[in-house]
This record gives sequence, structure tokens and C-alpha cells, in this order.
Amino acid sequence: MAEEENKNPESSESSENITATNSEEANTNAGLEALSVLKEEPIAEAPREPIIDKQGRSYATGKRKNAIARVWIKPGPGKITVNGRDVETYFARPVLRMMIAQPFDTAERNDSYDVTCTVVGGGALRTSWCG
Repeated sequence: MAEEENKNPESSESSENITATNSEEANTNAGLEALSVLKEEPIAEAPREPIIDKQGRSYATGKRKNAIARVWIKPGPGKITVNGRDVETYFARPVLRMMIAQPFDTAERNDSYDVTCTVVGGGALRTSWCG
């Protein structure tokens, strides 16, 4: 009989552990279900409107180390001017001109925008990186 008394408390403890484990799993599953409902709702982001000045230009500033480029872009035939000079004059290396043209190539907007920029510091290579 002493053995039966020892077995009964053990069996009641193990059944309590099983019950506790089941309730923890139920709570975890309920919590996960609540999170999945939140995840299903997409967050709608408002599209960013470009800021256009009175001349129809958009403005941006690019920086890298000591080089600073102030860039204005507007619809036009695709003329790029850097510090008042044509892009072929300012950037003599074809690689630098290619780097400047890459965003227009990617967006398939060659000859669609005029770009005017002023650059300071860093030399021609560094300046092409920040513009």
C-alpha cells in the first residue's frame, strides 16, 4: 500500500505537468494566431510626391567624403551641365560619364531630363560618385 501511495502522487504530479504543458501550448497557439491576424493587414504607404519648384525642377544634394553635388533635374532633351560646362568637358573619362548616365539607362529615360549641377571638392572621380 505504501508503494501505491507513492505511485499516486507521482501520477497526479505528471498529470498536472501534462495539463500545464497543454495550457501553455494553447496559450502560445492563441498568441500566434493573434499575431498572424496582425501580419495579414498590409500597411499602405503614401507615395512620395516630388517637390517641384516654379521653374519645374526637382532638387537633390549628394555627398561623399568632401565632395558635394547640388543637382536640379527637369524634363528636357537630356542636356547635362556641371558647373556651367558640358558633361563631356567636365568629365573627360568615358567611365565617369557612363556612371552619370546609369540611372537614366536603368529607368529607360535617356534624353528625357536636363540635369544642372554644381559640384565642390573631391576631384572629378569623387564628384561623379556623389552626383
